[in-house]
Amino acid sequence: EAAQQAAAARGIDHALERKPAGLALHWRGLDPSAAQALRGEIGQLWAAIVLRHGLKVHQFDGGLELRVPGQDKGSAVRTLLEELEPNAAIAYLGDDLTDEDAFRALDGRGLRVLVRPQPRPSAADLWLRPPEELLAFLERWARSTPAQS
Repeated sequence: EAAQQAAAARGIDHALERKPAGLALHWRGLDPSAAQALRGEIGQLWAAIVLRHGLKVHQFDGGLELRVPGQDKGSAVRTLLEELEPNAAIAYLGDDLTDEDAFRALDGRGLRVLVRPQPRPSAADLWLRPPEELLAFLERWARSTPAQS
């Protein structure tokens, strides 16, 4: 709440996304100088909040995320893995640095797919270029996995 209010007071709340365990500031699509200015401004605004509340700031492709420590996409994947049958067909598709936690959590249990125009270092097993390669993958996946009722 404090981070969102601080951004609103500066008139930059339009770039915020409220998440279950955090708050993300997006600058994707802005010119580099505007993105850098926004990053610097929010970094200053959030610095005291991070220290006071024990939060973490995580950079992702096109923004910063303020979140509770220990809660990330990897935590969500580990929770789902505990609830699924051991032989369940699993694939995790992601495009962002925040997806790396999920890729690592899935190690050895399913397919990890990086979906983005250019490759980057990743824990993913496979790289797909959107949209054509992604659509082809999803069609094959749908045909090859049994329907769940």
